[in-house]
Amino acid sequence: MTRTLADFMWAMLFRIAITLFVGRAMAQYLAMYYHQLYLVIHRFDVFLR
Repeated sequence: MTRTLADFMWAMLFRIAITLFVGRAMAQYLAMYYHQLYLVIHRFDVFLR
């Protein structure tokens, strides 16, 4: 009982850690992508003005 409970808790912690890591990586990637997109739009806006 305690063995399976410990394994379950470790699996949950592992999954949470992976989710947080992947989520942070995706957030950084999206922030970088939106920053590039914003710069391109700003450049076009200045160019068209």
